[in-house]
Amino acid sequence: MSAKQNHAEYRLSTQARSLNAIGGSLIAIGGILAVFSFQSDVHRAWHWVVITFMFLLSVGLGNLFLVALEYLVNAAWSTPIRRISEGLGALLYPLAVVAILIVVLGREQIFHHWLHPHDNIVKGKVGYLNIGFFTVRVLLCFGLWCLFHKLFTANSQAQDKDGDPKYTHRNVRLSTVFMLVFAISITVAAMDWIMSLDPHWFSTMFGVYYFAGTLIAAVSVLTLFTVYLKENGYLHPALQKDTYYSLGLMMFAFNTFWAYIAFSQFMLIWYANLPEETLWFIKRWDHGWMYVSLALMVLHFFVPFFALLSRTVKTVPGYLKFMAFYLLGVHFLDLYWLIMPNYHPEEHGSVFGLTDLGFVAVAAGIVIVVFHKAISRFNLTPIKDPKLERGIHFRM
Repeated sequence: MSAKQNHAEYRLSTQARSLNAIGGSLIAIGGILAVFSFQSDVHRAWHWVVITFMFLLSVGLGNLFLVALEYLVNAAWSTPIRRISEGLGALLYPLAVVAILIVVLGREQIFHHWLHPHDNIVKGKVGYLNIGFFTVRVLLCFGLWCLFHKLFTANSQAQDKDGDPKYTHRNVRLSTVFMLVFAISITVAAMDWIMSLDPHWFSTMFGVYYFAGTLIAAVSVLTLFTVYLKENGYLHPALQKDTYYSLGLMMFAFNTFWAYIAFSQFMLIWYANLPEETLWFIKRWDHGWMYVSLALMVLHFFVPFFALLSRTVKTVPGYLKFMAFYLLGVHFLDLYWLIMPNYHPEEHGSVFGLTDLGFVAVAAGIVIVVFHKAISRFNLTPIKDPKLERGIHFRM
């Protein structure tokens, strides 16, 4: 392909429909395993639904954050691949429906700790933890997220027609507002969907903890699609390896940031030694959870830290794909560690089941299908963005 491609050549061709077929197959196979999971233990299955939901939310919302971040800091290197993040941000629309289904169908299985409070600590939080206010927060968060995604993508796509810089300026102004909304809403989401599963516990750092994991998931999926699309000729042919390096650097930096936040949260709670805080970590140490906790420390920090430390490996597409898959796997493990101990930990411990893989397959399939549908409607490269040339010829 030459650099003088026309408007259509930056779109997915009919050959890329195989990607959609793969996604559909993953959803079908995973869905069958998920059905078996519900039949064997509906309580455990609903907890896996929340894990899958929070994983997909981290991918969709995290990529919307990356879009806003590019506009806010006037970054150029990410401009040639920004449309990938815009496409992944479309996950927020089906997730809004999933969120409502969880509230309607699964709340008794998931939020029973605060739906029917039995002690004074939980009763003292009913002003916040009640199903009415919870539903309002869910609708408000997803409403704002979807609105900003719609506005960002509308301006970005409109710029393909005439290249008017006014669309960039509009998105810059939107980004300043979005960042404030994002900071509050992602904290609310982390508290509502994860921390409220154990309503006796609280942490002022938990929103930042989930934010750190969100960045890892978002950049990892962005890396996978960037490498796939570039290798198959769907991105600008002049795109340099420095773009790969930047993605690898972000995976390394965000994973290190996650480790810093995770250790800081643990250290402060350990040092204070307050029973209402330490019991949360004790629950993740007893009944087999010790092995998951130790594995999380090694697999989520030490292994990727040294694996991504070298500058050279950050420019190797195949290696970046492997590390992206790896980081997505440990992010799933992190969410499992956060959520599943609230499922009768004294009785069942940290046992994985074969049907659990079904939820992982469904998550992967949804990402592929939603991305394919969203990105097929417009150019994969913002062909008239004022920063495109700087982004294509970006050098570190």
